[in-house]
Amino acid sequence: MKRSSAPKLLINIMDRNLTTLRQDFAAVSNWQARQKLLLHYSKANKPLDDENKIDNNLVGGCEAKVWLTLERKDDHFLIKADSDSRIIRGLLVLLLLALNGLDQQQLADFDLNEYFQSLQLSHFISTSRINGLNSILNFIQSKIIELSNNPL
Repeated sequence: MKRSSAPKLLINIMDRNLTTLRQDFAAVSNWQARQKLLLHYSKANKPLDDENKIDNNLVGGCEAKVWLTLERKDDHFLIKADSDSRIIRGLLVLLLLALNGLDQQQLADFDLNEYFQSLQLSHFISTSRINGLNSILNFIQSKIIELSNNPL
């Protein structure tokens, strides 16, 4: 039985957990099918308002434009992001599903490479995109430091 098409997602993508994400990507066998799944996931990303697409929220080190906002909810963080690239928006959805709700230490300990390996995507993501995703994590860390220096 061929496993090359993206599975039909019957529930809201943003409600998926990491186990379900791993199952989604394990169910597809090649890059084209994974790319199709990422494009499908990109549709779940609620775009940032234009008022948040400002230079202060623009992540440096990405080939595509990526804007990111971060707010603290008690000891945890809520991250919102958007991009002008559909593939990057799909990768952002995956990243936000893993990162949202983590505390500062958990965000600092997050292993990007291990995460994308667990989704069976690491061999399919270009070095340039991995570098961009690392820039996003670095940006998040700098925003956390900024929030820590300016308590609520």
